[in-house]
Amino acid sequence: MNVASNSLLGLQSITGGELKGPNLSHLFQLLSYDSRHITDPANTLFVALKGERLNGSQFVAEAYEKGVRLFLVQNPFQDYQDFLEASFLLVPDSLIALQAWAAAHRRDFSIPVVGVTGSNGKTIVKEWLAELLESKYQVVKSPRSYNSQLGVSLSCLLIDEEDTLGIFEAGISKIGEMNHLEQMIQPNIGIFTYLGTAHSSGFESQEQKLLEKLQLFKGCDKIIYCRDQELVHQWMTKLFGAKAIGFSTNSAGSYHFSLQIQKHKTLILFSQSGESFTIETTFRDEASLNNVCTCITLLCEMDALDTDTINALTNLKPIDMRLIVKEGLNECLIVDDSYNADETGLELALRFLEQQSQKMLHTVILSDLVESDRDKKALYQRIASSLDKHNISKVMTVGQESKLVGNYLNPKILYRHFPNTQEFLTHFQHSDFRKEAILVKGARKYEFELIVQALSKQTHRTILEVNLTALLDNFKTYASMLRPEVKIMAMVKASAYGAGSDEVAKLLQHHKVDYLCVAYPDEGLLLRNNGIHLPILVLNPDEQSFSLMVSHQLEAEVYSLEMLEKIIAFCQPGTESINIHLKLDTGMNRLGFKEEDLPSLIGQLGKMQGIIVKSMFSHLASSEDPLEDDYTKEQVRLFDLWSTQLEDALGYKVLKHVLNSSGISRFCQYQYDMVRLGIGLYGYDSYREMSMRLRPVHCFKARISQIKNLESGTTVGYGRRGIMKSDGRIATISVGYADGFLRGLGNGNYRVGIRNKLAPTIGNVCMDMAMVDVSDIPEASTGDEVILFGEYIPVTDMSEALGTIPYEVFTGISSRVKRVYYQE
Repeated sequence: MNVASNSLLGLQSITGGELKGPNLSHLFQLLSYDSRHITDPANTLFVALKGERLNGSQFVAEAYEKGVRLFLVQNPFQDYQDFLEASFLLVPDSLIALQAWAAAHRRDFSIPVVGVTGSNGKTIVKEWLAELLESKYQVVKSPRSYNSQLGVSLSCLLIDEEDTLGIFEAGISKIGEMNHLEQMIQPNIGIFTYLGTAHSSGFESQEQKLLEKLQLFKGCDKIIYCRDQELVHQWMTKLFGAKAIGFSTNSAGSYHFSLQIQKHKTLILFSQSGESFTIETTFRDEASLNNVCTCITLLCEMDALDTDTINALTNLKPIDMRLIVKEGLNECLIVDDSYNADETGLELALRFLEQQSQKMLHTVILSDLVESDRDKKALYQRIASSLDKHNISKVMTVGQESKLVGNYLNPKILYRHFPNTQEFLTHFQHSDFRKEAILVKGARKYEFELIVQALSKQTHRTILEVNLTALLDNFKTYASMLRPEVKIMAMVKASAYGAGSDEVAKLLQHHKVDYLCVAYPDEGLLLRNNGIHLPILVLNPDEQSFSLMVSHQLEAEVYSLEMLEKIIAFCQPGTESINIHLKLDTGMNRLGFKEEDLPSLIGQLGKMQGIIVKSMFSHLASSEDPLEDDYTKEQVRLFDLWSTQLEDALGYKVLKHVLNSSGISRFCQYQYDMVRLGIGLYGYDSYREMSMRLRPVHCFKARISQIKNLESGTTVGYGRRGIMKSDGRIATISVGYADGFLRGLGNGNYRVGIRNKLAPTIGNVCMDMAMVDVSDIPEASTGDEVILFGEYIPVTDMSEALGTIPYEVFTGISSRVKRVYYQE
């Protein structure tokens, strides 16, 4: 990402540390902390950050090979002598050094800065405020939800001489973090959005979490908050007195908003400086209205409430901060990032585009960028260079300024420009795009959602959303519990628990998971054909698949003497070789070698040629159940005993692993060399305490197809099983048992989510549709989204209604249900 020009010599004066190498005064304009994403190495500083599992110093060599010559690295690091042309700043902690640089850079600017924190709504409020104020200020803001210790550092380094207002968000997960963020952001104006339960595990109480968050505001001249939350109001007034500016929708305050919620809109009435205002908005839910009122309060406090901002308030739309992958026409993939356009966001989106199928051409449709007051020539020259370095094959721009890109693009890139979105749609032809991965990125005013709609394939209205960011967060949650050297095997069998093995495997490969695991050879073959090169364990190989496995470097679970004999026979001297994993049955009583098999197994190990044992493992039968802990510990004891005997017979060390998801949660002392992460990756752990720390990955959604008013006594559906007990309304929704919404959920046994309320099923579930009672949701209308599970309805609600487990629910979602992938 772009940062203020600097040198290692300049950073040394800020951060301390030890300088090594030549060219210490050489200026850089780009910063990278990921060696996979380096576009201009000659002007890049590589920052080697130390994480819980990976040390960035491991990737110095990779960055050096790509041409980087400037490095900020955490001590101890003796390898700097191996990079003769490189210059290093060696510091005790690279993240703290980065934060010190960000804080010093922020102090160089006297512009007003708004600091936003809270449990929910931070990113939405930040984005809305930037949109509302862009006509009055040159706004610099946090990219997406860059609110962490690293994210805030990078955000503050974006400030430059042309910016006149900063808006940065700050998020924390434990005590002691906010002080670092406050020193970097140094806000003049504070905004506290809402105190909720998100990220509460690192705090003893809501009060402790609130007090930690409020540290962001200790240097503020004014702090805006909603006084309707009593605990927040109590501490705001106690700590900040007259600086605390509270608004309310229920009682008197510095600002009082009267909300008139109507069928399709809400009127917000308030007075300011003796003048009455009425602002119309399409939002009707409490959270969104609270965020709108937060924005209005800030506009009033900044004397920025005028005709322009009132019109902008009326036109505020929901903000989708996600990068969504959709199925497009003519075998295309659409990466939908149509909520805004800025240089940093474009770079992030291009990186995401790179992760998509390498067999497709990569195309970008781009609007004017929002940095309207910057040097346009230099801006679009950088954009053109970035598009080239990300191997883009086709570029289409929309707007008045973005056509400058065409002046600097590599001639090999196909290029076309349109003055506005309507012109693009007028000249759009389906045949213009075929087998392409298309990034659609535009500022909100260009309404690029219309382009996405035109490019998207219209399919079944029932979808399964897969939150790749949540999946990665779950991965990191488990990884944080392990020793750095312990490997992780991710289970992607059964189409990655319904999420789609291809997309999930690509994400995990991108983030350096160690192993993948599938059930059958054809699942492994599919991954190989889609560019997955990680080691893959196949749990259920057979004799007919050995050649296939060898040719595609798939590794076999071996669980019986009979199977081992067949593999030995297959791998004759001078012919084939294969990697195997020995499964020991210590008490699951499913597959695996038992104790009585060990003498024969040891004898067979001596006969193996061309066969390498990569690991030995066992499966815990009841790792989630405290009542079975003695049984679990006995399984581990047997595994220790048997694996030691087998390893001695082999004569070399192998990986050992016994822990599944709930095993990681409850028995971390048995990590061995590797763990197997399965259902926990997808947001569910059989151990309830751990499950509460995870984020749901799947969101199963349908739509309302039709709504009918029915009288009391009217029957609904096949067999007339549903009977209206009073006059009311029923909605037919676009999901049935052929999609995975099973018959057992009908007749009131389950409730779906519509407009944040719950609607019970009525009548039998049909093959392609189901009916729900929306009598208590008068605002429900045709086309509304229906949450079957996910977001505010946990998958366990459905599994319990069906008398089963989440595994079966996930894997039972039909292949005809469209998978939609997104990153936050």
